[in-house]
Amino acid sequence: MAKEQLSAMAICFHFPPVGSAGSPRAVQSLPQMHDEQIAIAVLTIDADTLHSNIFHRDETHVATVADLKTIRLNASGRRFSLQRKFPSLHKFVWFLAYPAELDYGSAWASRIKRWRRKLLKEVTPDVVYVSAPPFSSIAAGRRLANRAGSAFVIDYRDPWTVAPLSPSPSRAHFWWEQWHEKRLLRRADAVILNTPESMDAYCAWLPELAERCEVVRNTAVPSSTDFEIDTSASHRATGRHRTDQTFELAYVGTLYEDRVVRSRLGQYRRYAINETARSLAGLIGALKMTTPKTRSAIRVTVAGFVPPQQREAVKEADLDRCFNFVGTVPHAESTRIASNANALFLNQVAWVDDGLAMPHVPGKTYEYLNLGKPILCISAAGALRSLLEDTPQALCFGLTDSVGVAAALDELVAGTLRPMPHRQDSLPDPQHLAHEIAEVLRSAVERRREQQSVDGSERASG
Repeated sequence: MAKEQLSAMAICFHFPPVGSAGSPRAVQSLPQMHDEQIAIAVLTIDADTLHSNIFHRDETHVATVADLKTIRLNASGRRFSLQRKFPSLHKFVWFLAYPAELDYGSAWASRIKRWRRKLLKEVTPDVVYVSAPPFSSIAAGRRLANRAGSAFVIDYRDPWTVAPLSPSPSRAHFWWEQWHEKRLLRRADAVILNTPESMDAYCAWLPELAERCEVVRNTAVPSSTDFEIDTSASHRATGRHRTDQTFELAYVGTLYEDRVVRSRLGQYRRYAINETARSLAGLIGALKMTTPKTRSAIRVTVAGFVPPQQREAVKEADLDRCFNFVGTVPHAESTRIASNANALFLNQVAWVDDGLAMPHVPGKTYEYLNLGKPILCISAAGALRSLLEDTPQALCFGLTDSVGVAAALDELVAGTLRPMPHRQDSLPDPQHLAHEIAEVLRSAVERRREQQSVDGSERASG
């Protein structure tokens, strides 16, 4: 049976030529939607107006999305321009501007709300699909869907208040943010999460989501039987397999500094927005405890934005020669770095108060698993540890277990641990990703039409 032709508006802040960790999902799936009988129009930012040190201009995939109808809006905002001019006012402006300036996409999202009538003259969508973060775009997408009378779908690349990656200015702000997210989720016709752990966390937080939640991973999931750890004597004798005699440990992503949030309302939940600050400190401490041979052979390559504090910590530890900060690079380049590395480094966002990891598994975990390489994970107990501890190629350690990390690094560099090559059929398939998202969009449209039919019948009978 031929599929019905649908029209969709995709709201994607992260879209070529803006290079960031959030853009590959859209780049892989949206251009393939025409095969699913879905006409896509992408609403995104004007890259020339974006000011941020964690985004960059990446022309790599511009040709890939050239055939898509693209509408670009200005991305600059008052709050962030004020912070650049008056850094000392950062916390003051942040406190007062919240929630009007929820995140880095707020100014852009406000333009979507303001111009929604004009936007809907260009495109009349059957469904509005929002890729988040930024989370401010979710409310903008809901406004557009309401105006058009279309279905509304949220695709979470990262969780919002269930496991926040950035702090709110105060407890009151956080309560408002939770209420705001619940209100938007209740109005969504479908919600997409990129890991089953995230879906479990959201369904536990808001049980009514269970029938509308779907998991769409960035990549296929390999079976744990695809990997093994060979500790035989003959394998140990082979040592490292790189010709340059350098053991490369790669980390792909952004490193954030610890933040502690306090306010006059009392000490709000203290946490590090990314436990990488502690994990990197643990890695530095472990490197100091490794053998001289290991320190001379290992190189930690970080592909992503690294705050000055992190670089200073490496210098103070006199480990400059062990680290290679390549900066923010296109996704194709970061994938190449991870593919060429001997092992991969992974960390977990965690609360500082109780030391418990968030109920969230980073999407890149599955990309790491597909590469079939040893994964060195430093994390508190939580969903990520539960997943990786059942996977032979993963080596998991607590946030303060520098001795264990050091021993693992010595073994890795000595060549005693090596996984089997990954299967080619477990690599990402853009068409499969597009098909799974398209199926969710179609189910959302059906659900919306059924609801509209019920509402019409009730009005007629009333």
